[in-house]
Amino acid sequence: MTLVKDEKRIWNATIKIGGADFKLELFDAFDTSLVFKEEFMNKLKHLIIEHEHYMAGDVLTEITSPEGEDFSKYAVFVLLIQLSKELHEEYGEEHMYLFALRKDGYVQLAGVDSKDMDEDELLNILSLAFEEPKKVESLILAYTPE
Repeated sequence: MTLVKDEKRIWNATIKIGGADFKLELFDAFDTSLVFKEEFMNKLKHLIIEHEHYMAGDVLTEITSPEGEDFSKYAVFVLLIQLSKELHEEYGEEHMYLFALRKDGYVQLAGVDSKDMDEDELLNILSLAFEEPKKVESLILAYTPE
């Protein structure tokens, strides 16, 4: 079952990398209530410190909800994952996910880059990124400037 309930509900984001703005459209997946424990962020921070091709930066310059609300003041981030060439046929080359940090420390999925994304595919890609960093070309955690 797909994570996207209504493909007309779109999150709009802008990421600035190397002086260029990249506009992203992510399908709303907030209603799925797919939530990760706080260890998700701890593991991600550890991987960013440990691996040169994993990066984090305040490059998420704009984020707007499907209702048009500016979310740049909220604790949200976009995870951009580029998989190694050997995985392109099975999983595709690039994936983008929007997450929200909740007050209880948990991380909730808010948006995905494909209207056909299902939970198994998402979890497989995140598992590759978290457990097999050598199979990832690059990972960028893009958050909003303070």
